[in-house]
Amino acid sequence: MSCKLDGKAISSVQLHLNKMFLLLKTSIQTRLKLVFRAWKNWMFLLFIALPFGLSSASELSRFSVGGLNLGGSASTLSQAKDQLIKELQRRTQVDPDSKAGWTWVNQSLENCPPFLWIFLKNGAIIDHELPQRIQRYLAMGGTVFVENNGFSQKELSDFRAKVFPAKEARGLGKDELLTRTFYILPPEISSRFRTLRQAGRVVWIETPSPLMSKMTTSSREREMAIRSAINIVLYALTGSYKDDLTHMRY
Repeated sequence: MSCKLDGKAISSVQLHLNKMFLLLKTSIQTRLKLVFRAWKNWMFLLFIALPFGLSSASELSRFSVGGLNLGGSASTLSQAKDQLIKELQRRTQVDPDSKAGWTWVNQSLENCPPFLWIFLKNGAIIDHELPQRIQRYLAMGGTVFVENNGFSQKELSDFRAKVFPAKEARGLGKDELLTRTFYILPPEISSRFRTLRQAGRVVWIETPSPLMSKMTTSSREREMAIRSAINIVLYALTGSYKDDLTHMRY
């Protein structure tokens, strides 16, 4: 029994074959792109590991945060620090040791980890050389998050201007990478942050109100504070690894 295909049937078969080929091609390209991104991110992690004394990229999974307390409540910050470490361990692949996961540093910034969390309290005494030390720290690949716990906007702006002369911080757009590094932050939360870029990456993040202290409350603010902190820590750790369609709004 023979079966003959007319021209219309042959065209239909060719069309379906072309669609299958395009789907296969797209799938392969997507996978190759993801492999390349993974390789590029490991190279990035190795690159930032060297200046901060990490012996291997695997040590970055045990990420350490440097805390600089300029007048904040030591007990509140200690509780919040423990909460952040606990949530990082519970929710992500970052596994900071409960003791080594957070390093309190002084204004010399000696032996500071790749991520520095600064707590600014009203009346804090700031070393006049601290802005220059922060500049050198950022040039080495560090990232700084400034949490305002009582500074006026003018005081905060003056402090920032000493680190970044002639540069203005800008608001965080709703689709910027920091808003979706791990969690998708709603605009009412992400709009609170202001950032500054250097060499194509965000190196300075600041918030006009306390963030860490909200982690010890029991409310929606607590959850949003934890999500914001996790996004900030993972951005500092991984840079632009999610600068693709992952976690984009559809």
